[in-house]
Amino acid sequence: MSDETARLALPLLQPSQAQKHVTHNEAIDRLDFLVQLTVKGFDAIVPPAAPEAGEAWALDPGAIGAWAGHGSKLASWRGEAWVFATPQPGWIASGPDGLRFFEGSGWVPISGEAAFQNLGSLGINATADLTNRLSLSSDATLLNHDGSGHQLKINKSAVADTASLLFQSNWSGRAEMGLAGSDQFAIKVSPDGSSFSTALEADSTTGRLSAPGGLRVFDGTATAPSLGFAADPDCGFYRPGTDSVALATGGAQRVTVNASGLNVTSGELMKNGSPAYCRSNVLGPVAQAAGVPTGALIEAGSGANGRFLHFADGTLICTIEALAVANCATVDGAIFRSAGVTWTYPSVFVQPPVLSGTVADADCWISAAAPSVTSCSLRARSSVSKSGALTIRAVAHGRWF
Repeated sequence: MSDETARLALPLLQPSQAQKHVTHNEAIDRLDFLVQLTVKGFDAIVPPAAPEAGEAWALDPGAIGAWAGHGSKLASWRGEAWVFATPQPGWIASGPDGLRFFEGSGWVPISGEAAFQNLGSLGINATADLTNRLSLSSDATLLNHDGSGHQLKINKSAVADTASLLFQSNWSGRAEMGLAGSDQFAIKVSPDGSSFSTALEADSTTGRLSAPGGLRVFDGTATAPSLGFAADPDCGFYRPGTDSVALATGGAQRVTVNASGLNVTSGELMKNGSPAYCRSNVLGPVAQAAGVPTGALIEAGSGANGRFLHFADGTLICTIEALAVANCATVDGAIFRSAGVTWTYPSVFVQPPVLSGTVADADCWISAAAPSVTSCSLRARSSVSKSGALTIRAVAHGRWF
């Protein structure tokens, strides 16, 4: 018959044993030590200076002092001496940092913070595997702050690796966002889980956003453009109609591009703060400010006194097609002349212009006398006497500013 039990090594009463109460009490004392095992600490090395009766420790292999030679065992102070026991695989002990169980060579946490360090995998209402070491099956997942903010960190080893969030439909990928094979943050989509297209990508250096597949926005209006600005919400681009794009500022449509071309729908077409010229404003009233043109390129007009052309650079040309004189028969030295006829210009010059012209008859020419900024006196001259009426055609060339 054995002297002790197989598991707890409790001493057994022997046949004809004297002082059986000693053996019985020793067994009870050992049960008091090992049942509902509680220790003051794990991996203890140095015995306490003043232990209390009943206190126990799980010893480190390198225990010293009164524990020397009993490394990796359980030690309990029974009031007068230390009692040691060898733990068996599967034993559970409660300590300052929670529950631990003995797995044959050491005590492994099964509760408390330490129990959840360096886990091989964890499944919560689900089964984890070597690829998905953390697996959760739930209607929702809450990641809350512990004081102020909260960050969800997804780290990768190298630039060519992937750190992303993958969204699936029936276990087939449909959208992915993150760093997929580069350090450019991208959002990708897929119709089948195998071929992905990049919808948006942000450059990691400049922050510039690109949409490789194109970008579509709502039509918008002049007061609420589809592409606008946070600080100026009624300024931006929108679609006013079919095959048409418009630019709005101040809530009003300013420029439109459609099948007809580029149209300034409100205001003027400007270049460097000055009007730009096009077919609609080449002809019109000319104007200037301090010698700088501010109106159209050319202004044309006509009246009883002829026609005029104002140019934006200040040039003024006046013409008259039919200025009549009675004859050219008055002797003037070796030639003949007509009576003088006054031509009042159809537009005023800023200084007397240069005069030229013709007479609608052979051997005739014109001469001008005392031209002013508003008129001049013209005569027909001829090398032979002309008794019939003659027609003078004249041009005055000068400036309007």
